[in-house]
Amino acid sequence: MQTILVNTFEALEPFRDQWDQMAQGNPFRLWDWNAGWWRHYESVLGESAELRLLCVFDHQDRLAGVAPWYAVSSTTSGEVLRFLGDGEVCSDYQGILCRPENQESVLELIVHWLLGNDRKRDPIKLAVETNQEEDPIELAGGVGEWDLLDCDGMAQNDPVMNQWTELMRREGASIYQRSTCSFWATDLPESMEAYHKSVSKNHRKRVKRLLRQLESDRFRMSVLETADQIDPRIETLIRLHQKRQNHLGNPGCFASPPYTAFHREMIHQLFRTGNLQLHTLDYEGQPIAIQYELLGTGTIYAYQGGIDPDFDDLGPGHLLQASVLRWAIENGFRRFDWLRGDEPYKKHWQAQPTASLQMRIIPPRLGPQCRQAVWAAGRGAKDWLKRRLETLSLLNN
Repeated sequence: MQTILVNTFEALEPFRDQWDQMAQGNPFRLWDWNAGWWRHYESVLGESAELRLLCVFDHQDRLAGVAPWYAVSSTTSGEVLRFLGDGEVCSDYQGILCRPENQESVLELIVHWLLGNDRKRDPIKLAVETNQEEDPIELAGGVGEWDLLDCDGMAQNDPVMNQWTELMRREGASIYQRSTCSFWATDLPESMEAYHKSVSKNHRKRVKRLLRQLESDRFRMSVLETADQIDPRIETLIRLHQKRQNHLGNPGCFASPPYTAFHREMIHQLFRTGNLQLHTLDYEGQPIAIQYELLGTGTIYAYQGGIDPDFDDLGPGHLLQASVLRWAIENGFRRFDWLRGDEPYKKHWQAQPTASLQMRIIPPRLGPQCRQAVWAAGRGAKDWLKRRLETLSLLNN
């Protein structure tokens, strides 16, 4: 096996299917999601941003693993590596992709590369088959120095990431992690009848009541069926999301031009590949709620949505969720994932939490370790000040 740093998605284009196989049904790890994010955010990140796809190829020149990173320079943290898809897009379940049968070897090679034990400084040519001919593609050879691996949105129970971080720790890296929120998900049975039997009596009554409300001629629930419906649904999603968030005093996600452009592209692309659905709830012919879902292998992810606050008295969010839950069960999904965030409604829908981790990994070098010490001291002071202000607020009240 060989470890190679690739700095363009174009160079890896012949391996995109192998990349998606390693994503194992997680839409946040798909080629389209990550390559699309880089196209829309590279310029936003600034001139210092560089793509760092750390790839492991087996002896048959197949892609056996990839760490989908990018690098940015920071005056306080030095050269920082992060997972693609982070920031305002908030990609969940970030991690290293690898073939299960190669997991241990891939992770060891990535660790050795990062910590300087297996550096290849010269460019490497990898023979790949394109258009039924073998064309050598020249790839970047050196990972360069790095001072911090700043990771967010990883699941505490991710076996690949847990094994990788343990290997990094054994090789001398310092690892600091914390959980500020949870992922929330629930397992789904094979039928709505089985679902009703699996939940509490009160919850069962609520769901049945909501589904009965949807039987009224005033309501209509629809799904995205054809490509010509996409753009009108996108406009509905943006309008309702922004209206709701502005009503709450927030700017709304779609106030960001790169965020909006990214999702306009993704909704079209992921619908073509069967990895997306949009559910829309109409009341008397007017859309009052919409949910943007990513579809994985057996799992539906509730990614984004919008609700018209003018119709809050109808409970459109609960009505929409009950309908989407029924649709998921009837279409063979066995897990419903509400993703990151500890909003109360998730527990209301019987979801169970799994810790979401933020992680800082520092190589065993003096400079990065000193920077981490300064950062930790500053973070400690901020946490102390926050607790102090909260105490004073309670005393004054």
